Amino acid sequence: MVTERQRVAIDLLPVVNDPNDLQALLGYIEYRINALQRELETSSDDRLIARAQGAIIELRRFALIRDTVLQDSK
Repeated sequence: MVTERQRVAIDLLPVVNDPNDLQALLGYIEYRINALQRELETSSDDRLIARAQGAIIELRRFALIRDTVLQDSK
């Protein structure tokens, strides 16, 4: 039986296996991390800082999407 996690990973295989799609996705992730880091540098609101830090952590995890998808699709 295929789990939901496996199904999602299988659906993402075409994206992570296409070098152009993957590069575009990774470029966007890098762009968003840079924008959030700029927000961190200028913000003095603790809630905004925590939110930006959490978003950066999640984006860095997402940058590993190819490895995750390949592992989870098995």
